[in-house]
Amino acid sequence: MSNSIHTLAVEFLGQLEQTEATLLSWGLVDGFWSEQELVAKADAFIAKCDAWHMVPDGHSLVDILEQQHFVIRWDGFDGCRYRSAKHAATGFIKESRPTEKTELLYPAGKGASSIVGALLKAIDADNL
Repeated sequence: MSNSIHTLAVEFLGQLEQTEATLLSWGLVDGFWSEQELVAKADAFIAKCDAWHMVPDGHSLVDILEQQHFVIRWDGFDGCRYRSAKHAATGFIKESRPTEKTELLYPAGKGASSIVGALLKAIDADNL
């Protein structure tokens, strides 16, 4: 795979992760992309970047994401589903976490200040 195609895939992944991060900050951790949704997003991304000469269609870009392990695909009774590898791990942690443990903390934004803010808020809640 050429560097330019890899760069295109990484940029598309960044866009997907940004969308997923927004949904996670709203508390939606069970979300996923259907194959149709992901391919449509990939087609739109290729068109926006005018990168048809690099990747012929959305299916090809999704295949590249799968081959690079940037997204995780699983087949369900209603078709295949996708999540970025990073956010699929978040969902797995939430689903696998014992119920007697404290709730997971989610920072409101990006960066260290958001993480520290979430920790301080949790500490304040425990002290009440």
